[in-house]
Amino acid sequence: LEKKKLLREVETLQTTESKYVVKYYNSWDEGKYFYIQMEYIESENIEKFVKLKRQVFRQQSGKPMDCVEYYISCEIFRQILESVQYLHSKHIIHRDINPGNILIAKNIMNGRFVKLCDFGFATVHDKYIHYRTTHKHTKDVGHLRYAAPEVIQGDKYGHKSDIDSLGRIGCDLFDFNFSKYDPNIKYSETNDILNEPVHKFQVILLSMLSNPVWNDRPECSEVLAKYNEWSIDKDILPLNTCALFATNDDSVYSLGTNYYGRLGLGHDNYNTEPQLIPEICHHSIQQFINGSDFVLAINEDNHVLSWGRNSEGQLGREPISKELPPDVISYLNDKSIVQICCGREHSLTLTNGGEVYAWGSNHFKQLGGGSSITKYECTPIKVEFNGTHNIKSIYCHHNVSFAITYEGLVFGWGRNSYHQLGRNLPDYILSPKLIDTITGVQTIDSSGLVTYFHTTSGEVYFCGEVGDNNHNYKEN
Repeated sequence: LEKKKLLREVETLQTTESKYVVKYYNSWDEGKYFYIQMEYIESENIEKFVKLKRQVFRQQSGKPMDCVEYYISCEIFRQILESVQYLHSKHIIHRDINPGNILIAKNIMNGRFVKLCDFGFATVHDKYIHYRTTHKHTKDVGHLRYAAPEVIQGDKYGHKSDIDSLGRIGCDLFDFNFSKYDPNIKYSETNDILNEPVHKFQVILLSMLSNPVWNDRPECSEVLAKYNEWSIDKDILPLNTCALFATNDDSVYSLGTNYYGRLGLGHDNYNTEPQLIPEICHHSIQQFINGSDFVLAINEDNHVLSWGRNSEGQLGREPISKELPPDVISYLNDKSIVQICCGREHSLTLTNGGEVYAWGSNHFKQLGGGSSITKYECTPIKVEFNGTHNIKSIYCHHNVSFAITYEGLVFGWGRNSYHQLGRNLPDYILSPKLIDTITGVQTIDSSGLVTYFHTTSGEVYFCGEVGDNNHNYKEN
C-alpha cells in the first residue's frame, strides 16, 4: 500500500512543474526501498507557523489580530489558494490538504514562499468518469480533521473537496471559531479597519465549509477574485512599522518598513513578507531593543549585536555610516550585560556589576560623559556616578537618560528643555544628576517631553511639558 502511494505521488509530481508545488527530480526502485528525489526547501509547515505566529504577536486564542498579523495571514492564504488552483487547473485533486502538507519557505523563491507537498493521496479527476457511482474516487483518504465530509463518507466528489480542506485551514490560520460566529458582532472593538474585511472573509470561509453539496462550494479562483475585499492593503499598515522575531529553531525574521536597513537584510527596501536574516540566525537571540532606525539584540552568550542607521555612532561600532548590516559590538564582549535600552539615537547598557555604558548621539548630552565628550561616540563609554551608588536599572527616552539605584534614587541626564528631568535644572545635564525631589522609584516611563516615575508605594510622579504648561506634580 505504501509503495502504491509513493508511485501515485511520482505520477502526480511528474505532471507538475511549477512554483506552486515542490519540484520532482527523479525516482528509482532499489531492492525493498523506493526513493524519490525532490527539491529541498528550508521551511516550516503551516501547523508550526500557526503556533509560532501566536508567540510572535503575543495573541491569545480567540482574541482579534492586529493589522500586521492579519495582513501576513491573508498573504499566506492567498498563496495557498493559488497553489491549489494550479493543481485543479491540471485536473488534480490533492485529497490530503492539511497544515503539515503546506510549506512556508524561509526565503522567498520566485516571489513566493508557499508550496504544496505530499501528493501520496492525489488523484487525477475526470468528471466524465468519476461522477459515476461505479467509478467513484476512493473514500476515507487524507487527514481526518481536514478531509471533506463526502471524502470520509465515500460519496461522489470532485476537486472541490479540497475547498472544504482549505476552509478548515483558513480557520486555523485566522483563529476563527464558527461555533461562536455571530455576523452582528464586531470582530474588533479597538481596530475598526479590520471589521469589514474580516466579516467578508468569514462569509467566504463559511461558503467553503458549510455547503453540504460539495459542488456548490466556490472555486479557488472565485475566492481569489475577492481578495481585495477580504484582505487589507499594506498601505493601511501603521506607518513606520516593522517587526523582528526569533523562532523556536533559532531562526530570525523581519518585515515591514526598512529605513536605513533596520530590518538587518543588507538593503533598505520595504518587506511585506517575513524574510530570514542569516547573519543572526543560530545566535540564540534573547531580546531585541529598538531605537530610531536601528536595532540592538543580545544573545545567550551576552554578546550585543547591532544594525541599521549609524550616522551618530548609535550602533556602538565603526564606521560612521548611513546603514550597517548586523554585527557584534566587540567592546562589550567581556561585559556581563543585564539590561540594554535605546533612546532616539543613543543607547545605554548595564552590567551585573552595576556599571553603565553609553554610546551614540551626544547632541543633548544624553551620554552623560561630561564636557569632554564630542557630538557622538561610536565606542561605548563608561558613565560615572557621584558617590558609591549601586545601579539597579537604566532607561533611555528620546534624548534623555535615567538610572535607578537599589535604594530607589534616580539619576537623570541629557535634555531638560521641557523640565523632563525636573525643575530648577539647566536645559542640558552633562553628567548623571541626582533628582533629589523624589525617592522610592521603581520604574520610569517617558515620552521624551514628559517623564513618569512609578514608586514602590504605588504613587506616580510626573514632570515635563503637558499641553502648554510645564508641570512637576504628584499624581496618585
